Amino acid sequence: MDNKELISQIAEMMEAQNQRLDERFEKYTERSDERFEEFIKRSDEKFEEFIKRSDERFEEFTKRSDEEFTKRIDVKFEEHTQGLIEYIDRRLEEHTSRIEVKIENEVSRKIEALFDGYKLTHEKQWELERKVDALARAVEELQARIA
Repeated sequence: MDNKELISQIAEMMEAQNQRLDERFEKYTERSDERFEEFIKRSDEKFEEFIKRSDERFEEFTKRSDEEFTKRIDVKFEEHTQGLIEYIDRRLEEHTSRIEVKIENEVSRKIEALFDGYKLTHEKQWELERKVDALARAVEELQARIA
């Protein structure tokens, strides 16, 4: 096996490794996007369901009550709605914080690890190129001595 074939095989192996890393990163990114979209969809559905139930209950109470009772219900409903909005805001903030921490702790580290691997691969490639160049010079010197 000559040097060109060896270099070619090494380059192919490195390219395959880079491609596998890119594919794994792409799959992880897709899974993260899908999970985040699922979370948003579930949150939207639950919020819509809550609003629908609240509207139905409010309509029911409004039909059965007189004006003064309706005013008291409005005040209580507003307080309850405000409390729920604050609760939902807190929960969304907690979930957002968890997602941010997860991204920071898991995704960022994995990206850094992938980058380190990519960098190491290129450093090894450069090292191999230098060795191949040195071998090529040595072969040329040997050929010059023989000739």
